[in-house]
Amino acid sequence: MLANKSCYRTVIIGILLLWDLYFTYAQTTTTQTLTATQQKETYITNLLAAIQENGNTVTELSQQNLKNLPVGIKRTLLNNEITIGIDSAIPAPGGMMINAYTKIKIGGSKAICFEAKHLILTPTGIMSSQSSKLALISDIEIALNEKFRLLLPGDGTNFVEWDCKGFKSVNLKGLFKFSGDFIPDPELSKNATEVTAAFEANTTDPSDIVASISITPFRISGMGDMAFSVTNASVDMSDFANAPGFVIPAAYQNPYKEIPALWRGFFLKDLKVYLPSELSSEKGRTVIDVHNMLIDDSGVSGDFSVTPVLSFGEGDASGWPFSVDKLGITITQNKLTGGLLSGKLGVPFLKNDTLGFAAQIQGTTQGLKYTFSVTTNATRIFNLPFGGGLQLDKGSTIQVELLNGKFMPSAMLNGILLLENDALKARGLRFEQLHLTAEAPYLLGGKFSVASSIGFKIQNFSFCIDSIALGISNGKAALGFNVIVALMSSSDKGIAAWARFEVNASVERKTDPETGLKGKQQWQYDGVRIKSMGIDCELSIFTLKGELTFYKNDEVYGNGFHGEVAFTIKKIVPRPVSVEIYFGTKDDYKYWFVKVSVPVRIQIGTVTLLRITGGAYNRMKRKDQTSSKPVYIPDDNCGLGFIAEIG
Repeated sequence: MLANKSCYRTVIIGILLLWDLYFTYAQTTTTQTLTATQQKETYITNLLAAIQENGNTVTELSQQNLKNLPVGIKRTLLNNEITIGIDSAIPAPGGMMINAYTKIKIGGSKAICFEAKHLILTPTGIMSSQSSKLALISDIEIALNEKFRLLLPGDGTNFVEWDCKGFKSVNLKGLFKFSGDFIPDPELSKNATEVTAAFEANTTDPSDIVASISITPFRISGMGDMAFSVTNASVDMSDFANAPGFVIPAAYQNPYKEIPALWRGFFLKDLKVYLPSELSSEKGRTVIDVHNMLIDDSGVSGDFSVTPVLSFGEGDASGWPFSVDKLGITITQNKLTGGLLSGKLGVPFLKNDTLGFAAQIQGTTQGLKYTFSVTTNATRIFNLPFGGGLQLDKGSTIQVELLNGKFMPSAMLNGILLLENDALKARGLRFEQLHLTAEAPYLLGGKFSVASSIGFKIQNFSFCIDSIALGISNGKAALGFNVIVALMSSSDKGIAAWARFEVNASVERKTDPETGLKGKQQWQYDGVRIKSMGIDCELSIFTLKGELTFYKNDEVYGNGFHGEVAFTIKKIVPRPVSVEIYFGTKDDYKYWFVKVSVPVRIQIGTVTLLRITGGAYNRMKRKDQTSSKPVYIPDDNCGLGFIAEIG
């Protein structure tokens, strides 16, 4: 008996499989040019259309309904009708074996097809040992619009739950894929190749889907490396409701203003915006919290305003410190349509005294573009690395450009210089085209002028400025002065003295050994250095002319000084006695030179000696053997030498 039952079941199953093959063959032979998925979609569409045309629908499926096939179980929802179609019924142990199919339209997209085969319908319903789910027929990718595609895998995670009374619910799990305007952020997206939004939803009404999503951190084309990391978002595919907390941004051009529930897209309730690298600090990317942005078929829309963003010194414009006191951004349909930046910019040459700025921000195909306007105050006195300050003219300009992800400022300044340090005080020096940059040598030039009446004092000596010039070399700047020294009262005649000196400043920009990043510019006052001085004195009794030159880190002479002096005593020494000296150090050795030339008149036969010269030197040599006025330079390879000349 048991053997007969087993044989009977085997025969029945074989008949059922042959019957199924017949229907599959019938579908295939009529659609030879279609893919397997398209064949199934066509078959299910035609099946449901035939049921609708024939009006052969029921509200509850039973074995009695299977006498007139195909038959559909119709379920009416609030804004939708879903029919589950049955195309076959074959006697099987315990009931009838059936195949079931349906189509569901998701959020206004094209309908997707589900199926389940070889289900056993018993007098009490679908056999409990079997799954009653209708599974998605295959992987499905739907182009929702130009910016988004919906991918639903046919791996069993997308299915329809039903029973004899028809549709109960649909479970959807998949990815929304974003277009090329959305770019995965390489720092935040963990090597993602495209921007996606993962979701899963289970609903009793396919026209009322609102579900949480997880979006790949992304950038938007034309906005540089500004990145968006979404922490709380929903996809809205509902005709009846919006996501919890839904807010329409002020910048959004809303076609559903009267009926907001009809809006569909992605509602980004909470997200973090990683500002562009030019607005970040040495600590890393500047991150701000933003709320209530939208993504729909036109792109991202939203606006936000933050204050403050960066405190002064956190911003680094290629070595110039700055702050961002306020930032406002408006994004409309994937375009940055409004942007404003304001704060303070420090000028290192002005000892980081600050100037207020405002900048307009625009999105371009090459990235963000900033248009800066920097306020120069014509009444304010700014600090100087030379000591003292300067007052800017209204014609002074400061420009800021964006190059390779960094702000690159420069300045062209005009105004009045007011020197005041521990060595000197001088006011009213005029300068023009003082050109400052953020790259070495940092100071490119400037023109200085001085009125003849301008003077100052050093150590109670009065000086009158004759000329002034700017010297620049290897990150150092020097204001060079040629001055006339008043040694006696103005009523005294015949005595003139002069001096050349420099007011020095230097700049450095250290590099962090760990990060390799350059720090901010730092200008500092390096003191006053006397380069040379001289005297020209002609009185009734004697004359005196001399010059003393000082060396500091000189390429040839190292550190030291050189002096020459000549004097006469009228009626006693009418021709000049001259003395020349060098004293100094270079590298790790010392050098010196002394030469004295005395006028004489000695008759030796027919020869008359008019001058005798003698001297000595150590670690120096004659530079040019042919020169009529020999010059000596340091040389560590030379020892003690003597000079003896007659003339």
